Amino acid sequence: MFDPKLKEALGRVQKPGRYTGGEPGSVYKDKEKVDVRFAFCFPDTYEVGMSFLGEKILYELLNRHENWWCERAFMPWLDMKAEMERLGLPLYTMESKDPLTAFDAVGFTLQYELSYTNILAMLDLAGIPFYSRDRDERWPLIVAGGPCACNAEPIADFFDVVQLGEGENQLPSICAEIEKAKKEGGVSKKELLLRIAKIPGVYIPAFYDVTYCEDGRVKAITPNEPGIPARITKAIIKDLNEFAPPTNFVVPMVGAIQDRARLRARLPVLSGRLPLPPHASARRQPAEQGRTGPMRQHRL
Repeated sequence: MFDPKLKEALGRVQKPGRYTGGEPGSVYKDKEKVDVRFAFCFPDTYEVGMSFLGEKILYELLNRHENWWCERAFMPWLDMKAEMERLGLPLYTMESKDPLTAFDAVGFTLQYELSYTNILAMLDLAGIPFYSRDRDERWPLIVAGGPCACNAEPIADFFDVVQLGEGENQLPSICAEIEKAKKEGGVSKKELLLRIAKIPGVYIPAFYDVTYCEDGRVKAITPNEPGIPARITKAIIKDLNEFAPPTNFVVPMVGAIQDRARLRARLPVLSGRLPLPPHASARRQPAEQGRTGPMRQHRL
């Protein structure tokens, strides 16, 4: 059953299919029987977010765990945002329609800097305090990842956890630490973040002090907690065969901006050379540092 406020809002906006959920391929679980709830937020409209392959990969990766439930949320368009504010309707996920405050962690992908204001708008719609320092154990952890996370300092104060590198390596480990802490009970936010900080490629902004040059450039970033690494190395998947590609995509209700199938046959090596033809690549063992492994074959 839809919330009456949501039904009212949907009747007053263009493209209500952006906000209804129920798409083929969506994952539904009994929230009373899961240990970790993760909200994957794309800080742009539904049509843009549903074109993002990374969300499809992580959505399926997390939901393979029977006791974890990953759901999706997007930035509403201006008409829906106005209706949500008028009706006091908090930002919710597509699957359960629960507000983001009901989740253990809320993750944002940082694909481009122009989406940063949308991140704050989504937090505001959800009723979640902007700054990490203002959120204690009662609030979900706010997690960031994606290409712009490698220059996280402009928005570091808003996030509890920043993933540098590829989320396939890090996000399941973060969820595992959250599950462990919940089962133990009484684990403080700081203690949980100290545990998460041990995951390779994870940056916890609260555990670092930043000093600046007179012109505003970052001068130094130094740890303020014992055992926290002075330098963080981003996580990279060196063998693509370690992670199976998603097989059950969510089919959007509204046409996505990239409304087509995707087939990644092989990634160019990090040295910058163009990939060899498939028949040669399958025989040749790459010598470069970085991603390695034979080419995978996929059936459409």
